[in-house]
Amino acid sequence: MRYFFDLARALWLRLKLMLSPAPVPVEIRRVLVLGYAAIGDLIFFLPALESLRRHYPKAKITFLANPYPTTRELLPATGLVDEIWLHEWEGPFAAAQRIAINRRIAAGEFDLAVLTLSSPAHYFQEGLSVIPLRAGHCRIARWPLWPVRLWRTLKQLLVIGEPVRRLLLNRIVWIEPDFEHAVRRNLRLIEALGLPVEAASRPALPVKTPAGLKAPEGAKRIGVHLGPPNNQYHKIWDAERFGGLCAALARAYGAEIALVGTEDERDSVERVARLCPQASSWVGKTSLLETFAVIASCDLFISCDTGLAKAALVLGVPTVTLWGLSTPEELGAYWDRERHLDIRTGIACHPCARLGMAMEDRLNYRVCGHHDCIAKLELDFVLARVLEKYPAPKMVS
Repeated sequence: MRYFFDLARALWLRLKLMLSPAPVPVEIRRVLVLGYAAIGDLIFFLPALESLRRHYPKAKITFLANPYPTTRELLPATGLVDEIWLHEWEGPFAAAQRIAINRRIAAGEFDLAVLTLSSPAHYFQEGLSVIPLRAGHCRIARWPLWPVRLWRTLKQLLVIGEPVRRLLLNRIVWIEPDFEHAVRRNLRLIEALGLPVEAASRPALPVKTPAGLKAPEGAKRIGVHLGPPNNQYHKIWDAERFGGLCAALARAYGAEIALVGTEDERDSVERVARLCPQASSWVGKTSLLETFAVIASCDLFISCDTGLAKAALVLGVPTVTLWGLSTPEELGAYWDRERHLDIRTGIACHPCARLGMAMEDRLNYRVCGHHDCIAKLELDFVLARVLEKYPAPKMVS
């Protein structure tokens, strides 16, 4: 019911905008970025944010996002924004807080709002509607003829607030029908403002060296991120297979294995340690920027489709990424692609997720019953691909 209420409010606000449109500002003095700030999402948004800062060097940029290590550590350290407003998208007190945030936005005298793909525009439409320029992504929906699928599509669009975005935005960036890399998709937000976009260079991720991090003596260092075991997208490889891979690569390269990640991955680390006891663990011991420093010290980084894999790509570390339901065409390497290795099973139903959602014409990964895209990536196959790409004596160039 709430989704229809959001839509009704959007229609009313749209009517108000049509009757009394805000004048287009002559000068952009204040910018609001509404962003979803998971690690990978924010890292792939940095080139667009850098471009925004270059075009509006004197503007005050405010970033409104959910509280994550990225918004507490990474974003302030980049120096690209002047102010960060943190707000929980969901939770028992979120609705009451949204009223205050909407009032704060409306009083902020913003000239421009930029909305990233996954940001909930429907939560903040009252505040956003008073901003003269409002740029953001919209999806092109396919409308199936079968009533059940039609209702499912409509419900999905209502849940993510797509109708509200279409009514609210006046600088719409339509999502390409084919897979488009997230970096390029975000840069098109800048183009929608009539601004030129240069070829995106790899952004500089800030790092902070943790106590005890030293260069391995005469050896290579391979970083590994196991990933959260209860990931809702079922895209994390089995910890025992990771353990076998770590042990095999440690022998093949004479390398140090450095595990990184967060506290909720400790059980997976213990499973790896039983097979590769020589692996050193930084899991749960470092801040986000310290984790970046550990990754930057590696000669090779191995993970699934996780935010830390994106960090390794941007830090210029050669990566091995094990793909499940998602695809590197959208979320993989954007720079120096030849240095990176993508490993997939190649099963017919892959990929089945796009833009963070189940694809309409594929098996729904939530109920497919097998998740063979990641479950059938065998250890021997992965090991052979890694050794083929990075021969043991030379390893990584």
